[in-house]
Amino acid sequence: MKGLLRKDLYSIIDQKVVIVVLLFIAFCYPLMGAVDSGFTVGYISFVSATIGLATIGYDFADSGMLQIMTLPVDRKMYVQSKYVTCMICVVSGMLIAMIAQSLLYYRETGHMSWEY
Repeated sequence: MKGLLRKDLYSIIDQKVVIVVLLFIAFCYPLMGAVDSGFTVGYISFVSATIGLATIGYDFADSGMLQIMTLPVDRKMYVQSKYVTCMICVVSGMLIAMIAQSLLYYRETGHMSWEY
């Protein structure tokens, strides 16, 4: 399982240009005033879930799934690793989104408020 998670992490890191562009979009729209800062939370959450799910497509590209199944990994472990990968992506995306929301709220109002 650890090896599968590591493989998924490396495949996500290989897509760093796409991730940087998506994060740039997430921060530029609220800073330009096109949308409110709440857009960032939903956008980053959706993008992080999509990135986690995209690792399945990376495995099927170039017959990668055939190579994975030759390893001492069964399909149950493969599916479990995909669930864990998606959960890690979503949780980390939510944490980044909450921090971004707090910073954008502070920029708009000039103070931090934990009451909504």
